[in-house]
Amino acid sequence: MRRRFATLLATTAAAVAAAALLFLVDPVRAAWYPKCPFRWMTGLDCPGCGTGRALHALAHLRFVDFVRYNPALLLGIPYLLWLLADPVHAEHPVVIRTMLVLVVVWWVVRNLPPVSRLLLT
Repeated sequence: MRRRFATLLATTAAAVAAAALLFLVDPVRAAWYPKCPFRWMTGLDCPGCGTGRALHALAHLRFVDFVRYNPALLLGIPYLLWLLADPVHAEHPVVIRTMLVLVVVWWVVRNLPPVSRLLLT
């Protein structure tokens, strides 16, 4: 029981620290903020490109910027919350396969020339 509480406490502290960092530090302006290695090597966006910028925008209630940086988070964030609330159903093989297919489709679609010009990634 103590170990579970310690894990929960450490996870909560890490989440609060990450949220504070994303609120205080703008990934667009911070030179030290990690860059995407996939984008650096290929010039293409990975499914997660723009997530830091999107979460920073969301923390500042800039919803239009949030969606423009990474619209996939509109599905990703609710899924992660579902995963925390109900891991038994959220980890069902059909759900996981569906999410994987959505990630791969997003990866391809966001790198199509007309789509990539619309997004600020």
